[in-house]
Amino acid sequence: MSSGNYQKYIWQQAQWPQWSFNSAAFSQLLSQVNLERGRLLGSMQALGFKLAEEASLKVLTSEVVKSSEIEGERLNPQAVR
Repeated sequence: MSSGNYQKYIWQQAQWPQWSFNSAAFSQLLSQVNLERGRLLGSMQALGFKLAEEASLKVLTSEVVKSSEIEGERLNPQAVR
């Protein structure tokens, strides 16, 4: 993205709600995400249950905290956990 431009929420786009997307490009990206997800899950299994569980908890906590920040609310990660 060039300087001066900023990202908009989908509902802020001029073509909302009649938007379209490139399904071939989306499918390719989704396939790559699924491949990386499989690799991650395989790596987590190699760590063992305890470490995999801890890694999952950290990711979930981070997602909750970051989602709340988008809405303007700051949460204490320890409290969320």
